Amino acid sequence: MHGLVRHLRKIAKWWWALIAVAWSAFWVADNAIAKWGSFRVRAWWDAHTQHFPSNWETWLIGLLVIALALIIGGSYQHSRTTAKAAEAEVKIFKELAASLQEELRVERERSKPNFEIKWTPPVAGAGYELFRGRRQDFDTVYIQVNVLNRGAPSVIKNCAGFARLTDDTELEGIVYQAAQMRITVNGPRGQVDLPTNPRLLQTWSLTPIPTGGRGVGCIVFKFPAGTKKKVEGPKGAFILKIWDVAGKEYKVEILWEGGMPREVFSLPGMDPCR
Repeated sequence: MHGLVRHLRKIAKWWWALIAVAWSAFWVADNAIAKWGSFRVRAWWDAHTQHFPSNWETWLIGLLVIALALIIGGSYQHSRTTAKAAEAEVKIFKELAASLQEELRVERERSKPNFEIKWTPPVAGAGYELFRGRRQDFDTVYIQVNVLNRGAPSVIKNCAGFARLTDDTELEGIVYQAAQMRITVNGPRGQVDLPTNPRLLQTWSLTPIPTGGRGVGCIVFKFPAGTKKKVEGPKGAFILKIWDVAGKEYKVEILWEGGMPREVFSLPGMDPCR
């Protein structure tokens, strides 16, 4: 009952009373004219109005019919208004939820490393090692790498190098970490020693690259002897993969150009060429 009263208070309009008063006034006038009006007045009234029975039950039934029609119409309008308000609230909540999800996504991205890799053109060479008095020849690929970290601080968990041969097969190289290395190339202005410090993996696998910071270093990969000739061709390429501390893989594929480098330089943070 209290709920019904609250509902009627919500939907009731001030002009409902005017309609009830108008109906009551019409019923009173109809009764008064029927009882006390002259013949001429009753004739005019009958010609211009619909005559109702003059008992009070008629007035009450009419008043109830009017009230019921107003309540139904008011409830319908109220339900439409409530539905629109609910739709607006749902829309606001959806937009808020989407905004919160986007903020959470951005925050999650900030909490993860996000590497961006730059590099110098790889340089192919050859080397050898003495093992138990026997010489073992191998090919090498030297590359300088600049890792920009746009996410959370992270070390370089691992790296790998692959030579894609002209027949589409791939050979995985081994990171060459000799204590002393000398990488010499014939540049445009003669023979140049490329810097071998710092080493990318040895340095940045222990020291985290800070947010917005750069990890710079060189990597030398060792491949079986003869790999260089198998890479030289239209499909030949060198593929570098680096993993952050979260295990995310970053891959760059560099088409193999071979021959003498067009220019020889050191990335900022590397020792100078000599």
